[in-house]
Amino acid sequence: MGNCSQVNNTTIQGTSAVTYDGTPLPCTDVNTCDNLNTILAKFDAIICDAIVGVNEITINVTDINISITNIEEDIINIYGQLATCCPAICNFTGTANELDCSFIGNANQL
Repeated sequence: MGNCSQVNNTTIQGTSAVTYDGTPLPCTDVNTCDNLNTILAKFDAIICDAIVGVNEITINVTDINISITNIEEDIINIYGQLATCCPAICNFTGTANELDCSFIGNANQL
């Protein structure tokens, strides 16, 4: 049990005198001989950091979704403008690998 102070054959209730006697836990920074309050404080810090991280990721995902929606609307608007400003007037003559698209009208009619 390391060099922790010992309490033998005693039931301990409502005290932080309980100590950790296992190997260090690197992800939580819990070390041998840490008392209960220290361990709980370390766990609390990790949980709080995780919550902050999840909240930040949620905000970022929401922002990305908004950006994608805006891009989709822009693409739809561009296609609409292209259809209005530059209608495809094509005369299909010849074989399938020959496409003849001719502009009909005056330059100021685009």
